[in-house]
Amino acid sequence: GIAAVLCYLMFIGDFFLGIVQSPLLQLNLSRETLIVIISVLVVWPLSLPRDLSALRHVCVLSVLAICLTAVAVALKAPSYAQLGSQADPDAWQLVWWKSDPYAMLQSFSIALFSFAAHTNAVPVATSLKAADGASIWRVSLYSVCIEFVFYLLMGLAGYVSFRGFTEQDFILNYRNDDMMMFSVRCIYGIVVCLGAPINLSPAASSIQGLLGSRGDRRRHFMVVTSIIASCVAIALWCKQVADVIGLIGASFGSLIVLAWPAMIYRQALFDMHPKRMSQAIFYALSFGAALGVTSFLVQLGCGSR
Repeated sequence: GIAAVLCYLMFIGDFFLGIVQSPLLQLNLSRETLIVIISVLVVWPLSLPRDLSALRHVCVLSVLAICLTAVAVALKAPSYAQLGSQADPDAWQLVWWKSDPYAMLQSFSIALFSFAAHTNAVPVATSLKAADGASIWRVSLYSVCIEFVFYLLMGLAGYVSFRGFTEQDFILNYRNDDMMMFSVRCIYGIVVCLGAPINLSPAASSIQGLLGSRGDRRRHFMVVTSIIASCVAIALWCKQVADVIGLIGASFGSLIVLAWPAMIYRQALFDMHPKRMSQAIFYALSFGAALGVTSFLVQLGCGSR
C-alpha cells in the first residue's frame, strides 16, 4: 500500500504538470509544487478517515481510465509515429528485443508491480475474504488476463509512438495541447488522487495493529501523516518513476505476488491438485520469486553506481 502511494504521488506530478501547462490553463507551476499542493489539499485529508467506503466507486473509474488510455494511445500512435520519423534515425529504430539483463529484470519487476498494485486490488481482496478457492482462482485468472490485454495494447502502441525517445512515464511524451491526452490526464489525475488514500488505508491499519493501537485516533493521524510526508519527500527527490517501480516490484511485489503465494500454495493447496500440476505451479512461483530477488539486487547495484 505504501509503495503504491509513493508511485501515485509521482504520477500526480507527471499528470497534473501536463494539465496545468495545457492551453486551457497555462499555469507556470513546477512538478514539485503540484505534488506538495495536491498531497496537502487532497491526498492527506482523504486519508485521515478510517472508513473510506465513499471512495469505492473510484475502483470503477480506474478500470474505465485504463480502457480509455489504451484506446487513446492506440488511436494516437500513427500520428505520433509519423512525427517521430523525422527524428534521429538511430533512436527511431524499432527494437523488439534488448539483451541487456538490467532492462529485462527491471521490466519483470515493473510487471509484478503493475499487477499487484492496481487500485482494485484492495477492495477486491476484501470482498473475497469469504470466497471459496474456485471463485478466487477465477477472479484472479480473469483479472490478470484482462489487465494483460490492456497493458499489452498500451505498451506496444506507446512504444511504437515514441520508440527510443519514450520517457519512463510515457504520458510525458504527449504534447500538452493534445486534447485527447488532456482528457486522459484529467481522468487519471482523479484516479491517482483518490487511489492513494484507498491504498494507504489498509497499510495504516496494519501499522497500527503492529503498534497495538488500532483504535487510537491520534496514532492513526500520526501514522497517516508520517507515511504521506515520507512518500512526498521521496517523490520530490526522484523523478524516475520506472526505477522506483522496478525496485518496489522486485522487492515487495516478489513477496506479495510470488514468494508468499508459493508458501501458501505449498501448505494449503499442494495436495489438492495432481502431482505434476502442483509441482509445476510451486516451482514456477519459487523460480519467479528467486528472479525477483535477483532483479532487486541487480537494480540496487546498478543504481548505486
